[in-house]
Amino acid sequence: MTRKASGAIALAVGALLVFAGCGLELYRLEGPSTPGSGGFGFTPWSVEFKSERAPSGPQPSPQWGYALVVAGVLAAFAALTPFRSARLAIVGRVAAALAIGVVGATAWAVATTVIGLFGGGREPSPKYHWVIGAGLWTLITACVVLLVGTLLVQDWPPRAPRPEGPVVYQLDADDDTPPFGIPVPGAAATAPSDTAAGLGDASGAGSTRDSSGDSSGDFAGDSTGDSTTRPAVDRTGGTSPDRG
Repeated sequence: MTRKASGAIALAVGALLVFAGCGLELYRLEGPSTPGSGGFGFTPWSVEFKSERAPSGPQPSPQWGYALVVAGVLAAFAALTPFRSARLAIVGRVAAALAIGVVGATAWAVATTVIGLFGGGREPSPKYHWVIGAGLWTLITACVVLLVGTLLVQDWPPRAPRPEGPVVYQLDADDDTPPFGIPVPGAAATAPSDTAAGLGDASGAGSTRDSSGDSSGDFAGDSTGDSTTRPAVDRTGGTSPDRG
Protein backbone atom coordinates (compact mmCIF):
# COMPACT_ATOMS: atom_id res chain seq x y z
CA MET A 1 0.00 0.00 0.00
CA THR A 2 1.38 3.39 -0.98
CA ARG A 3 1.78 6.36 1.31
CA LYS A 4 -1.05 8.29 -0.35
CA ALA A 5 -3.43 5.35 -0.06
CA SER A 6 -2.65 4.99 3.65
CA GLY A 7 -3.23 8.70 4.17
CA ALA A 8 -6.54 8.61 2.31
CA ILE A 9 -7.76 5.67 4.43
CA ALA A 10 -6.70 7.44 7.63
CA LEU A 11 -8.57 10.60 6.60
CA ALA A 12 -11.69 8.59 5.78
CA VAL A 13 -11.58 6.84 9.17
CA GLY A 14 -11.03 10.19 10.87
CA ALA A 15 -14.06 11.67 9.10
CA LEU A 16 -16.21 8.76 10.29
CA LEU A 17 -14.98 9.24 13.85
CA VAL A 18 -15.82 12.94 13.72
CA PHE A 19 -19.36 12.25 12.54
CA ALA A 20 -19.73 9.58 15.22
CA GLY A 21 -18.56 12.02 17.88
CA CYS A 22 -21.27 14.46 16.83
CA GLY A 23 -23.94 12.17 18.21
CA LEU A 24 -22.26 11.10 21.44
CA GLU A 25 -22.13 12.73 24.85
CA LEU A 26 -19.08 14.90 25.45
CA TYR A 27 -19.18 14.98 29.26
CA ARG A 28 -21.74 14.70 32.01
CA LEU A 29 -22.26 15.58 35.64
CA GLU A 30 -23.50 12.66 37.71
CA GLY A 31 -25.31 13.04 41.02
CA PRO A 32 -26.99 10.84 43.58
CA SER A 33 -29.41 8.31 42.34
CA THR A 34 -32.20 9.40 44.66
CA PRO A 35 -35.47 10.39 42.99
CA GLY A 36 -35.71 14.02 42.01
CA SER A 37 -31.98 14.57 41.80
CA GLY A 38 -29.52 13.88 39.03
CA GLY A 39 -27.14 15.65 36.74
CA PHE A 40 -26.85 16.80 33.17
CA GLY A 41 -24.87 15.91 30.08
CA PHE A 42 -23.42 17.94 27.23
CA THR A 43 -23.59 16.82 23.62
CA PRO A 44 -22.35 18.78 20.62
CA TRP A 45 -25.93 19.92 20.02
CA SER A 46 -27.68 20.27 23.36
CA VAL A 47 -27.66 20.03 27.14
CA GLU A 48 -29.69 17.18 28.59
CA PHE A 49 -30.81 17.48 32.21
CA LYS A 50 -31.45 14.39 34.30
CA SER A 51 -33.44 15.99 37.09
CA GLU A 52 -37.16 16.27 37.65
CA ARG A 53 -36.84 19.97 38.47
CA ALA A 54 -34.90 20.70 35.30
CA PRO A 55 -36.53 22.06 32.14
CA SER A 56 -38.30 19.41 30.14
CA GLY A 57 -36.38 18.13 27.15
CA PRO A 58 -32.86 18.94 25.99
CA GLN A 59 -31.83 22.55 25.69
CA PRO A 60 -30.29 23.43 22.30
CA SER A 61 -26.61 24.27 22.43
CA PRO A 62 -25.16 23.56 18.96
CA GLN A 63 -21.98 25.63 19.23
CA TRP A 64 -19.79 22.54 18.92
CA GLY A 65 -21.96 20.50 16.57
CA TYR A 66 -21.67 22.85 13.60
CA ALA A 67 -17.89 22.98 13.89
CA LEU A 68 -17.65 19.19 13.98
CA VAL A 69 -19.84 18.80 10.90
CA VAL A 70 -17.62 21.21 8.98
CA ALA A 71 -14.53 19.30 10.12
CA GLY A 72 -16.04 15.96 9.04
CA VAL A 73 -16.91 17.29 5.59
CA LEU A 74 -13.39 18.68 5.14
CA ALA A 75 -11.84 15.37 6.19
CA ALA A 76 -14.08 13.39 3.83
CA PHE A 77 -13.21 15.73 0.96
CA ALA A 78 -9.50 15.43 1.73
CA ALA A 79 -9.77 11.63 1.66
CA LEU A 80 -11.02 11.73 -1.95
CA THR A 81 -8.37 14.03 -3.41
CA PRO A 82 -4.94 12.31 -3.13
CA PHE A 83 -5.42 10.43 -6.41
CA ARG A 84 -6.97 13.31 -8.35
CA SER A 85 -5.21 16.04 -10.31
CA ALA A 86 -2.22 17.83 -8.79
CA ARG A 87 -4.18 21.04 -8.15
CA LEU A 88 -7.06 19.20 -6.48
CA ALA A 89 -4.61 17.19 -4.39
CA ILE A 90 -3.14 20.45 -3.04
CA VAL A 91 -6.64 21.65 -2.10
CA GLY A 92 -7.24 18.33 -0.35
CA ARG A 93 -4.07 18.70 1.72
CA VAL A 94 -5.21 22.13 2.87
CA ALA A 95 -8.66 20.72 3.70
CA ALA A 96 -7.08 17.94 5.77
CA ALA A 97 -5.05 20.46 7.75
CA LEU A 98 -8.16 22.58 8.35
CA ALA A 99 -10.14 19.51 9.45
CA ILE A 100 -7.64 18.50 12.09
CA GLY A 101 -7.45 22.11 13.27
CA VAL A 102 -11.22 22.38 13.71
CA VAL A 103 -11.53 19.02 15.48
CA GLY A 104 -8.58 19.76 17.75
CA ALA A 105 -9.94 23.20 18.62
CA THR A 106 -13.37 21.76 19.42
CA ALA A 107 -11.95 19.02 21.64
CA TRP A 108 -9.78 21.57 23.41
CA ALA A 109 -12.78 23.85 23.96
CA VAL A 110 -14.77 21.01 25.50
CA ALA A 111 -11.87 20.02 27.77
CA THR A 112 -11.25 23.58 28.95
CA THR A 113 -14.96 24.02 29.62
CA VAL A 114 -15.05 20.94 31.81
CA ILE A 115 -11.88 21.96 33.64
CA GLY A 116 -13.18 25.51 34.09
CA LEU A 117 -16.48 24.33 35.54
CA PHE A 118 -15.36 21.48 37.73
CA GLY A 119 -11.59 21.61 37.88
CA GLY A 120 -9.37 22.80 40.69
CA GLY A 121 -11.34 20.99 43.39
CA ARG A 122 -14.42 23.10 42.78
CA GLU A 123 -16.93 20.28 42.77
CA PRO A 124 -20.58 21.38 43.02
CA SER A 125 -21.09 19.00 45.90
CA PRO A 126 -19.32 15.98 47.32
CA LYS A 127 -22.20 13.93 46.02
CA TYR A 128 -21.63 15.01 42.40
CA HIS A 129 -18.75 14.24 40.06
CA TRP A 130 -18.12 14.82 36.38
CA VAL A 131 -17.26 12.15 33.80
CA ILE A 132 -15.77 12.49 30.34
CA GLY A 133 -18.23 11.11 27.81
CA ALA A 134 -17.60 8.82 24.85
CA GLY A 135 -17.95 11.74 22.45
CA LEU A 136 -14.86 13.53 23.75
CA TRP A 137 -12.76 10.35 23.63
CA THR A 138 -13.98 9.79 20.07
CA LEU A 139 -12.94 13.30 19.07
CA ILE A 140 -9.50 12.86 20.64
CA THR A 141 -9.05 9.63 18.68
CA ALA A 142 -10.24 11.39 15.53
CA CYS A 143 -7.60 14.10 16.06
CA VAL A 144 -4.82 11.51 16.21
CA VAL A 145 -6.07 9.63 13.14
CA LEU A 146 -6.54 12.83 11.14
CA LEU A 147 -3.06 14.00 12.11
CA VAL A 148 -1.56 10.76 10.77
CA GLY A 149 -3.59 10.99 7.57
CA THR A 150 -2.70 14.65 7.05
CA LEU A 151 1.01 13.92 7.37
CA LEU A 152 0.80 10.97 4.99
CA VAL A 153 -0.91 12.87 2.17
CA GLN A 154 1.51 15.80 2.34
CA ASP A 155 3.98 15.66 -0.55
CA TRP A 156 6.94 17.01 1.40
CA PRO A 157 9.65 16.59 0.40
CA PRO A 158 8.47 16.04 -3.18
CA ARG A 159 9.30 12.57 -4.44
CA ALA A 160 9.78 11.39 -8.00
CA PRO A 161 7.21 8.81 -9.11
CA ARG A 162 8.40 5.23 -9.14
CA PRO A 163 8.91 3.71 -12.58
CA GLU A 164 6.15 1.22 -13.28
CA GLY A 165 8.21 -0.84 -15.75
CA PRO A 166 10.13 -0.64 -19.01
CA VAL A 167 8.85 1.93 -21.46
CA VAL A 168 8.56 0.65 -25.02
CA TYR A 169 8.25 3.12 -27.86
CA GLN A 170 6.83 1.83 -31.14
CA LEU A 171 6.80 3.74 -34.40
CA ASP A 172 3.72 3.67 -36.56
CA ALA A 173 3.80 1.74 -39.81
CA ASP A 174 5.13 3.91 -42.65
CA ASP A 175 2.54 3.03 -45.28
CA ASP A 176 2.67 6.39 -47.08
CA THR A 177 6.27 6.11 -48.30
CA PRO A 178 6.57 4.87 -51.92
CA PRO A 179 8.73 1.78 -52.48
CA PHE A 180 11.40 3.76 -54.40
CA GLY A 181 11.70 6.63 -51.95
CA ILE A 182 10.33 10.11 -51.90
CA PRO A 183 11.27 12.47 -54.78
CA VAL A 184 13.14 15.56 -53.66
CA PRO A 185 12.06 18.75 -55.47
CA GLY A 186 14.76 20.67 -57.35
CA ALA A 187 17.93 18.63 -57.48
CA ALA A 188 16.15 15.34 -58.07
CA ALA A 189 14.27 16.79 -61.05
CA THR A 190 17.46 17.92 -62.89
CA ALA A 191 19.57 14.89 -62.13
CA PRO A 192 17.98 12.49 -64.68
CA SER A 193 18.35 15.00 -67.58
CA ASP A 194 22.07 15.51 -66.92
CA THR A 195 22.63 11.79 -66.78
CA ALA A 196 20.75 11.24 -70.03
CA ALA A 197 22.76 13.96 -71.77
CA GLY A 198 26.02 12.39 -70.67
CA LEU A 199 24.97 8.97 -71.87
CA GLY A 200 23.84 10.42 -75.23
CA ASP A 201 27.20 12.10 -75.92
CA ALA A 202 29.15 8.99 -75.12
CA SER A 203 27.01 6.72 -77.30
CA GLY A 204 27.07 9.19 -80.26
CA ALA A 205 30.85 9.54 -80.29
CA GLY A 206 31.37 5.82 -80.16
CA SER A 207 29.00 5.16 -83.01
CA THR A 208 30.68 7.81 -85.18
CA ARG A 209 34.06 6.29 -84.65
CA ASP A 210 32.77 2.83 -85.38
CA SER A 211 31.00 3.84 -88.55
CA SER A 212 33.92 5.87 -89.87
CA GLY A 213 36.36 3.13 -89.12
CA ASP A 214 34.23 0.47 -90.69
CA SER A 215 33.40 2.45 -93.81
CA SER A 216 36.92 3.64 -94.44
CA GLY A 217 38.36 0.22 -93.88
CA ASP A 218 35.83 -1.50 -96.08
CA PHE A 219 36.17 1.06 -98.85
CA ALA A 220 39.92 0.97 -98.80
CA GLY A 221 40.06 -2.77 -98.67
CA ASP A 222 37.54 -3.20 -101.47
CA SER A 223 39.12 -0.72 -103.82
CA THR A 224 42.58 -2.04 -103.23
CA GLY A 225 41.57 -5.59 -103.61
CA ASP A 226 39.64 -4.92 -106.80
CA SER A 227 42.48 -3.04 -108.47
CA THR A 228 45.17 -5.53 -107.62
CA THR A 229 43.54 -8.90 -107.95
CA ARG A 230 40.91 -8.55 -110.64
CA PRO A 231 42.25 -8.87 -114.22
CA ALA A 232 41.15 -6.56 -116.98
CA VAL A 233 38.27 -7.97 -118.95
CA ASP A 234 38.18 -7.59 -122.73
CA ARG A 235 34.75 -6.71 -123.95
CA THR A 236 35.35 -8.78 -127.08
CA GLY A 237 35.25 -11.90 -124.97
CA GLY A 238 38.90 -12.55 -124.13
CA THR A 239 41.32 -11.49 -121.60
CA SER A 240 44.29 -9.29 -122.14
CA PRO A 241 47.34 -8.79 -120.01
CA ASP A 242 47.62 -5.69 -117.87
CA ARG A 243 48.94 -2.68 -119.56
CA GLY A 244 52.01 -0.89 -118.10
